[in-house]
Amino acid sequence: MVFNPQWRPWPGETLKLSVSRPDPVPGDYLAIDSASVHTSVGAENRSHVLTASFRSSRGGAHSIYIPKGSEIQSMTLDSQSIPAGSSQEAERGLEISVPLVPGTKTLRLAFLEPQNLSSITRLPSVDLNLPSANINFTLDFPGDRWLLFTGGPVQGPAVLFWSFAAAIFCLSLILARIGSTPLGTISWFLILVGLSQLHLIGAFFVAGWLIALGLRGSKPAIKAPFAFNCLQIVLALWTALALVLIYQGLQNALLESPSMRVSGNSSSDSHLRWFADRASGPLPAAWALTISNKVYQYVMLAWSLWLAISIIGWLRWGWRCFSSETFWRKGPKTPKPPQGPKGGPPPWQHSPQGYGPPHQPGPPPDPGFAPWPGTPITAAAPNPPPWPQAPQGSPPPLEPGHPPWTGSADSAGSPQGQLPDSASDAPMPPPNPPADPIEPAMNGNPPAGPSKPSGGS
Repeated sequence: MVFNPQWRPWPGETLKLSVSRPDPVPGDYLAIDSASVHTSVGAENRSHVLTASFRSSRGGAHSIYIPKGSEIQSMTLDSQSIPAGSSQEAERGLEISVPLVPGTKTLRLAFLEPQNLSSITRLPSVDLNLPSANINFTLDFPGDRWLLFTGGPVQGPAVLFWSFAAAIFCLSLILARIGSTPLGTISWFLILVGLSQLHLIGAFFVAGWLIALGLRGSKPAIKAPFAFNCLQIVLALWTALALVLIYQGLQNALLESPSMRVSGNSSSDSHLRWFADRASGPLPAAWALTISNKVYQYVMLAWSLWLAISIIGWLRWGWRCFSSETFWRKGPKTPKPPQGPKGGPPPWQHSPQGYGPPHQPGPPPDPGFAPWPGTPITAAAPNPPPWPQAPQGSPPPLEPGHPPWTGSADSAGSPQGQLPDSASDAPMPPPNPPADPIEPAMNGNPPAGPSKPSGGS
């Protein structure tokens, strides 16, 4: 239920009403919530677009100032085209009158500033004739300009290439002191700065390749064949990749635009952005220093010629380091079994037993062997090698690994007795059935060879 008071006068009563207008609170009736200036640089003029958001509590005309000599292209208020009104030259610049009504309105003013392209590019001097906040500046360059330096509000772009170059120069001083490479401070600085236009990791990869080759040539080579060969393979692959990166660096230097490592407020080499939170009078100033891109191309052409000449000497030095001592190690050869003299029996036939390797038991007897009737079974061994001459009354010297003789020697120097039990008990292979009976060995001496028996059937 809504309370709705009513007054019903009685006869003779009088009502008097007093209405007054409240006094306004002291303060601004017009404010600028945000503003932005976008500038595009051309060969003969510069195109600017000014955007401002006005918040007004009463209507009226408001004056703003742009650079002198500017040509107004268009002016809109909340996307509705309006006449520029009266514009006249003043000390503060070209004055533009903007009609405003109560409420929030957005002004967009496009104008040209006739000015030839120069090395230092400044944003236009714009005075909104009011304190403003949230101000953005944008500066676009053509693609044939080489950006060197920038300046303006704190929150803006920064060219990091120069601080990066200073760090590379300090690193070059350290690398030149290593001594394992023929590169000096200037050479290290030039190759790292030039290849950094391709990629920073690529520059460090090539630097590591040169250092690795220097260490390979100055340090003793690894003795282990497998590890040494693996190192050589890694160096060969490293060399191939480094040469590919150098080729791409030369191609990038001659054909691509420079990379100045511009960072800050979403800026790039050709698109710069600044931001200021507040301005009490004219908008803050910002500038950029650029030169023609042809200067960069001439510089990189000179760098490419220097690198092409230097790389020839570096490759010669690298080959000397790569092939220091040797460039490949062969593994140890597998020992081959001993071979007998050409056309002679294998060495195992000269063993004491007359068969098999020395001191190894012979093959078991053939169970199906039938001796010749009336022929004694003896083991006929091949003629052993001649004994070396020994003193009278002493047994001949033994071959290495031969079991010692037992017994004594006769007057002829031949050993008497038998082999030790370990050798005499070894099974002897039966000979093949001979065509003639075999003469038994006498006095323990090896038989000279088979001969016909003196009798028998």
